[in-house]
Amino acid sequence: MKRESKINLNLKFRKNFFYAPIKNLWFLSHHKILHEINIDISKGISSEIKKKALVITGIHRSNPLLLKFFSRVKIGIQTEQLYDHKENKLWGHDVCKKNILKNLKYYDAILDLSPFNKAFYLENNIPLKKITFGPYIFPEKAPNYDPKPNGHLLFIGSLSCEKRVAKLNSLAKKQPKLKIMGEKSYGKKLQLEIIKSTALININMGNKKYAPYPRILKSVLYGKPLISETLPPPFKKNIHFIEIEQINKEKSERSYLNISNFLRHRFSFNKFLKKVLVS
Repeated sequence: MKRESKINLNLKFRKNFFYAPIKNLWFLSHHKILHEINIDISKGISSEIKKKALVITGIHRSNPLLLKFFSRVKIGIQTEQLYDHKENKLWGHDVCKKNILKNLKYYDAILDLSPFNKAFYLENNIPLKKITFGPYIFPEKAPNYDPKPNGHLLFIGSLSCEKRVAKLNSLAKKQPKLKIMGEKSYGKKLQLEIIKSTALININMGNKKYAPYPRILKSVLYGKPLISETLPPPFKKNIHFIEIEQINKEKSERSYLNISNFLRHRFSFNKFLKKVLVS
């Protein structure tokens, strides 16, 4: 697969993060966390892209003025959790509603990572024709299972939620090798800590059940099992992830293989790109 012949971008201009990992495909985001997600998504691309495309991750943070400068197929990835699997509103619904609705018109195709967010578009009378629902951000080929037997358990994410912090404190008493990295953890430093870890920890914000797909993508990319609170369907505890309340490390390899094989076969980014760029 050829790298971009004329330009190889991985730069920040003001609050805009550009990334061009392969020929014809550019990524754009407006926050470091979203830039990190773009880099992770790009690691799974295993086929050439023949049509010029621009992928913008984080529709709620779009810059419409900037988008007008690009004469490429514009693909927007909607990352925010708006509804859970029981149709309860999540925090992203009210916080991001205005920006999402305002920015949808600037995209040729939209990928909303959560299938449960469909209710958001229906209630706002948004046509679904150009929207694909599902976490199509995974590689077609999953890395080998790669835990570090004497490594640490690793949590990465915001510590602004009291419930999350309380659960982490409780877990630390049972698991002395737990390491916690805040939401401002990026790049090489984060990569090295993930490589050294035994497994990744997931504790959601609030009390609702949702699937944090960028965190799940990290676990798949680095060959790490996921230890988590209950995730919504289609994920099943101790089959796709290890139950956090009763950690059974004997299920680590099998759970990693189950979740990585399921996601790469059903929700690969390559599959999504082929559908969007051919139509």
